[in-house]
Amino acid sequence: MDSRWYNILLFLGSIFFLFFLFENKINKGIKVSQEIIDAPLAPPPTKDIVKEITGKEVNKDNLLERKIAGIVASFAETPQGKDFLRGLIQPVNPINELENNFLDVELPKSIIEYKIIEIGSVKTSKCGDKLDIIDLDNNSSKVITLGLNEFHNLDPIIGLMSIGETREISLMSKKFKIKLNKIIHEVKREKSLHFFMNKPTNRIACGRKVVIDTALKDFNNEKIYHYSEVNKKPLIINVNNKDLPTFILDPLIAGGIGNKVSIILDNKKLSEAKKYFNFLSNITLKNSEVFSLEIVSLAYME
Repeated sequence: MDSRWYNILLFLGSIFFLFFLFENKINKGIKVSQEIIDAPLAPPPTKDIVKEITGKEVNKDNLLERKIAGIVASFAETPQGKDFLRGLIQPVNPINELENNFLDVELPKSIIEYKIIEIGSVKTSKCGDKLDIIDLDNNSSKVITLGLNEFHNLDPIIGLMSIGETREISLMSKKFKIKLNKIIHEVKREKSLHFFMNKPTNRIACGRKVVIDTALKDFNNEKIYHYSEVNKKPLIINVNNKDLPTFILDPLIAGGIGNKVSIILDNKKLSEAKKYFNFLSNITLKNSEVFSLEIVSLAYME
């Protein structure tokens, strides 16, 4: 056989193998995500347990608080669950705690290595912020929105830099030396009622593309809609504030890959989510005061 044809067949065979491997991985991921989403919640904690954890009486007349307590009951005996239950009476946003856990971010394989040339301040940017960065190789500045990959797809690592920090970044084909000069505009972070996840894990980097499965449940843990069951495939989303509202974006980033994130939404926030998730617009919603939008991130799309 001509060596040219042999090389062509070898190349096509490699492409087919990689496609099969990825498809098989996603299908297994969907099956696992369905099992995670279908997992039942524990019975609601008793009044005494909640009082012991929160130091507060549960107001029986407040339906919203009682329903949230039921949704998060499965976490009642874990440290994370106790932290969550402390905020039952006056909901808080746990994002601030998660930002300080120093967990790693998994970077794309295209970024071979990086090193810090100059240390900056302690302040860092968040996904969606408008930044001024300096390309030190060309002595030029550029304004970018973090997450939209407007500078050589380096947002996953730019998002880790502090103000004034300089890094040298090596890709497969090129090196860059960049400085995060300043934050021009900080995006207002909208908050859900609460969010929680199954386990601490590495965060998802802003600007990456991920494969997810998602389901919507009412406060009785009854499924209203499950994406992969209806569409027979997962959903692919871009991790940025253009494609996701911040009250979904921030929990998604904190949740990482292979983890279930439950985002507690009221009717107003669910209506806002419909603008980004078109499939929610076709759902007939039950009469509920609070919903749980559950997301399982299955894999990265490089």
